[in-house]
Amino acid sequence: LGIGDQELGGVSLTAIPAPGHSPNQMMIAGGGACFVADAVFAPDVLYKHGIPFYVDVDRTLASLTSLAALDGRYAWFVPGHGPAIERIAPWCAENAARLVEIREAVASLLAETDDVGELIRRAADHFSLTIPNPVIYWLTQTTVLACLAALQHSGRVNVQMIENRLVWQESKS
Repeated sequence: LGIGDQELGGVSLTAIPAPGHSPNQMMIAGGGACFVADAVFAPDVLYKHGIPFYVDVDRTLASLTSLAALDGRYAWFVPGHGPAIERIAPWCAENAARLVEIREAVASLLAETDDVGELIRRAADHFSLTIPNPVIYWLTQTTVLACLAALQHSGRVNVQMIENRLVWQESKS
C-alpha cells in the first residue's frame, strides 16, 4: 500500500499516495498515526469553503475510498485542516458525498450555460458562496474545471472550441 518506506528517529514511516486535492499528494503514516494532509477535510472545513479545491475529482474519490479502508490500521488520523480523529471513514464518506454533490451541481448548470466563468458564478450561487477575491476564484475555478473533466471522462459532457472559446456541453447520447 505505501511507497517510500523510511525510518526517522526510530519511527518507521510510510508514504501513501492520495492524489486528487493536488496531483502528487502523499499521506505519511507511522508511529500509530496517519497524517492525511488534504486528502480529507473535517466536515466544518468542508462546508466552510463550499467548493473546496480539487484538481482531479475521480482521483480524489479513489483516494477517499483508499483512505477509508485504513480505518483501524492507525490509532489516529491527522488531517491538514481539522482535529486528529480515531476513525476517518465517516469523514471520507462525507467528503465523497460533497464532492459528488458539487460535480452534479456543475453538470446540472450546463443546461443553463456553457461558459466557464458563468458556471463558476452559478456554482457559487448554488452553494450560497461569496467569492471574496481572485485567489478564491481561481481555487473554485480549478474545482469546477476538475468536475467538468470528470464529467467529460465519463462521457456525460463534451468539450469543443467554438470561436476561440472552450465550450462544455451535455452529451447528447
